[in-house]
Amino acid sequence: RRAILLGCSAAKTQWSECSNAQLVDAVKSRKISFYGLEQALEPDYRRAIEVRREVVSEIASQQPEAKKKQSALHTIPFENYDWNRVVGQNCENIIGYVPIPLGVAGPILIDGKEFPIPMATTEGALVASTHRGARAITRSGGCKTLLLGEGMTRAPVVELPSLEEAGRLHKYCNENFLSLKEAFESTTQYGKLNSLKCVLAGRKAYLRFRATTGDAMG
Repeated sequence: RRAILLGCSAAKTQWSECSNAQLVDAVKSRKISFYGLEQALEPDYRRAIEVRREVVSEIASQQPEAKKKQSALHTIPFENYDWNRVVGQNCENIIGYVPIPLGVAGPILIDGKEFPIPMATTEGALVASTHRGARAITRSGGCKTLLLGEGMTRAPVVELPSLEEAGRLHKYCNENFLSLKEAFESTTQYGKLNSLKCVLAGRKAYLRFRATTGDAMG
């Protein structure tokens, strides 16, 4: 078995020739990383997920309390899903998906156009109450929207040793926005710093960064 496994590890394209049991052993021996199964078995993402589920099941079965009952993993579906739209984009270490009931509320009239509101939830009466609110807004003439600004904000607090140093930080932020913008944007492929506001409260400096995030994830 070890000889077959080593033979399969010669190149990435050969992993697909191994059995699931051999692939599980390869993950456990770290010849394939736990998160690298999709890359090793590309483009067969369904099988990569199947192997990962077997690894997780094997680990779970070794727990003392798990020996008396079946793993809950078998209740989590993974078949009949387009994993090409997920791998490398929306989730890592995939073992399946969780079906959530999907209802629809509305339509709601916004800026002269009607929009249905799909809502995935397990909270009873949530869709019904939203539906009633949407109908009330629509029957009263709808609602108007106005965009005053766009951006994501983050507001860290910096406590300085003295009031004088807090003042110097405040002055630096006000006079060196372009330098701070360059440093900020060097850490991200998509983010663009639009503004920075510094407010002092004693020795504490409250910094509010506002940036557009583009196509950034996370």
